[in-house]
Amino acid sequence: MDPLLRWLRDTPLGEFMRETPGMFPATEMAHFIGLSLLMGVMIVVDLRLLGMFRQTSYESVLKL
Repeated sequence: MDPLLRWLRDTPLGEFMRETPGMFPATEMAHFIGLSLLMGVMIVVDLRLLGMFRQTSYESVLKL
């Protein structure tokens, strides 16, 4: 695994992430927001399947 990690470190993207101040935190923030959106939608769909939000149709929940 070490050669793979060294190769990733030496790619232009790896160098860009290391040399640009604030790029790593910005990437982490985008990653966190994406995961939060994904989990939020999954929770709403699961709660709807468990019987909550009965006034909302299943089709409209799936459009999320």
